[in-house]
Amino acid sequence: MSRKNQKRQKKFLIIASPYSWGGGIKSMIDETIKSLKIINYNYLLVIPKFAANNTNLLEKNYKEINTLKFINFDKFPLIHHVIFALKSMKYLKGFDKYFAVVATSHTALPFVFSKKPFSLWVATSYADELESKYNSLMGDKPARKLRNSFHWKILASIERLVYQKATKIFALSDYTATKIKEIDQGLSYKIDILNFPIDTLKFRPFENKKANNTLIFTGRINDPRKNVILLLHILKKLREKIPDIKLVLVGDNPNILVRETAKKLKIVNNVEFIPAVPRDEIPKLLNKANLFVCTSTQEGLGISILEALSCCLPVVTIACGGPESIVIKSGAGYVCNSTSIMRNKINQLLSNPKKIERLGRKGRKYIKENFSYQQFINKIQ
Repeated sequence: MSRKNQKRQKKFLIIASPYSWGGGIKSMIDETIKSLKIINYNYLLVIPKFAANNTNLLEKNYKEINTLKFINFDKFPLIHHVIFALKSMKYLKGFDKYFAVVATSHTALPFVFSKKPFSLWVATSYADELESKYNSLMGDKPARKLRNSFHWKILASIERLVYQKATKIFALSDYTATKIKEIDQGLSYKIDILNFPIDTLKFRPFENKKANNTLIFTGRINDPRKNVILLLHILKKLREKIPDIKLVLVGDNPNILVRETAKKLKIVNNVEFIPAVPRDEIPKLLNKANLFVCTSTQEGLGISILEALSCCLPVVTIACGGPESIVIKSGAGYVCNSTSIMRNKINQLLSNPKKIERLGRKGRKYIKENFSYQQFINKIQ
């Protein structure tokens, strides 16, 4: 075949929030890159480095841009976002598609400066994220201070501006879409839901025997939004009826507050802390548990909940945004408006293994039908 007749490989530029932040944004970046590789797109990933954290990105096709190491990002995010936008301008030429993968929309500011047409895949609104941090039992003073600071109005204006300039806004969930519309109702016509793709061959039910009365949560347990302190209090109450109940927390090495709370509540023997593990090992841990539990104050989606459902694990969650529509639509668990309701639902399910199995099957079916790579690719290409 002559070069003239060969189909040119499309070039895709991705601007994303810092990979070093981990959690949901790391997974969103990983799955975007994986999807582009499936359809054989050429791509470049441009990410900021707002702090000294190691990126640990196993990719060659990326550029990491340092902002200001001596200025704290949590206190002065606006400065970092503007510097990143200016420094990244030189990379924004010669691509067929411009795509932002962001926790909040500010990281896509380079596209606004360059006047490039771009699509945006966003996890959450900024105000919602900050409020959920300082309203948790763990608390977050820097988040509260930023929300009440003089330059909050500027940050909010930039967030709205990025949404207004985007050609297409892909929300991570129904909940995130609603929060974006609250910022500007005029954005409704260009908002769509882009479901996070789940590898259902990796996240699947195993044949191994499950442990008895075991709950699991996977995520950044030191993040105030995850509200793990509340989960420990719920566990203490559950132990009154189920003495051998166990909670497995997979993610960070627990901070002092989390460890001291477990000691104070005298539930140390009922909690197992497992530090961060490779994502490939998560399915094994999920398959050993009976239920996935979540007490977050806010989740844009709750990717770990999708992974649990794909492994046939029912979910019991406090009402916290993103997980609500997933659990309700799948019919594979319960959304609870109080801790007492959550305790009751956990008790009911642990005493009814057949119902756990039935809900688990419903959850996996829902994930396979709605969170495929092909559906994701069809929307972004």
